[in-house]
Amino acid sequence: MQYIVLDLEWNQCPEGKEKENKRLPFEIIEIGAMKLNEEYQVISNYHSLIKPAIYQEIHPKTKEIIHLEMEDLEKEREFKIVAEEFLEWCGEDYQFATWGSMDLTEFQRNMYYFGVEKALQKPLFYFDIQKLFSIQFLDGKSRISLESAVEFLQLEKGEEFHRADADTYYTVEIIKTMDMDKLKEFFKNDTLAQTMGIEIVQASFEKTVCKMVVSDNFLNAKGGVHGGTIYSLADYTFAIASNLGGKLSVTLDAQVTYFRPAKDRTLLATANLISSTKHTCNYNIS
Repeated sequence: MQYIVLDLEWNQCPEGKEKENKRLPFEIIEIGAMKLNEEYQVISNYHSLIKPAIYQEIHPKTKEIIHLEMEDLEKEREFKIVAEEFLEWCGEDYQFATWGSMDLTEFQRNMYYFGVEKALQKPLFYFDIQKLFSIQFLDGKSRISLESAVEFLQLEKGEEFHRADADTYYTVEIIKTMDMDKLKEFFKNDTLAQTMGIEIVQASFEKTVCKMVVSDNFLNAKGGVHGGTIYSLADYTFAIASNLGGKLSVTLDAQVTYFRPAKDRTLLATANLISSTKHTCNYNIS
């Protein structure tokens, strides 16, 4: 598998929120990305500016941050063309990595609005490098800016921040300092999960997703997925999420409801944080 480290810059309505396009409050005007191999080495780059179609002026704050003028974008290509080219460049077997979750949210919103036909996989699994940085270097809950992370690690600053290609570069430099297999390593002694073949596909304190392809060993007498199998997957997913809060956690109480039999043998469990205190946390796993 390859990794696509992605950063976007976008514009918003220069006349204020009350006059913005409610379907597209943020219009992407720049895409920057680096493709990494399984050893997290850069093997390819992508960068493109985009001609705006919705907002014909750069918001003053946006202009101040990214140092772009409308004249810089007028001769560029439209979003749909750029997005389709970018997705073609990504290839087939890859996973996104971004600093925070907002870039992929806005990318999908822009794709839908401008009619980009090639949809991203659902559920969309990705690495949130901002969260993983906090897990490895901070308290697991704090979120700091990309520039603050670069300063924390005392990495060399070259390009200005808040341009898509530069921010992608800095994100990759941060990845190089991290143990990206830390989550799997932390749970390597969970032999039940290994026996069941459970995989971590997305992990954070707020939301974790795990996947399992059910073998014959985990079926019930009628040939369906055993209820204990489903519970074990849910419990493991909870364990991953709750232990990313900075403290060692175990299950205190659990209740399970089986609404209907599993339709196929590929199961996904999603743990969403409902509430947390100093001593307990409450999740819904579906």
